[in-house]
Amino acid sequence: MLYYLNERNVESMTYAEAFSKIKKKLEKADTKALNQDFAIQVTIKDEDAAGTFYVANINGEFSVEPYDYRDNSVAVDVTVTDFTKLIEGKLTSEKALSSGKIDAFGDAAALDFITGIVKPTPRKTAAKKETAKKTTAKKETPAKKTKRKTTAVKEEKTAAAAEAAPAAKSDEKPAKKSPAKNTDK
Repeated sequence: MLYYLNERNVESMTYAEAFSKIKKKLEKADTKALNQDFAIQVTIKDEDAAGTFYVANINGEFSVEPYDYRDNSVAVDVTVTDFTKLIEGKLTSEKALSSGKIDAFGDAAALDFITGIVKPTPRKTAAKKETAKKTTAKKETPAKKTKRKTTAVKEEKTAAAAEAAPAAKSDEKPAKKSPAKNTDK
């Protein structure tokens, strides 16, 4: 199967795939704190994934659907990558607007409601956990060596004390020495 690769050498996706990816991320979002009504119409401007969907919070009901939303707070044109960065909080709406990564038509302040609404993918978190495990393992190693050294020192001291102490009495009587015979006659 032959895939078309765009200029960033990334596999292109269709609008349906892009929308599905974004919707899955937004379904995991913590929307309990959203107390403002808004409707954001998002037009994806990627060459192979062009299409429109909306993100809305109306009367406390959060929804993401693949339709136009004509009575919106703001309409934006954005790439899939930049929109994903926006909802994960890796890109602020102010920076996206000022750099031209997002073109907004309407109340751009409504973008702040979805900025950082989704927790980023845990790729960096896994790396931090591995680093923490390695650090913990390094900290435990000297303690083990110290314990081994302490045990070895105790054993040496015990052996030295055993050699220096008089022989222990046993139930057996020592063999009697026969008197030495005088051979000088």
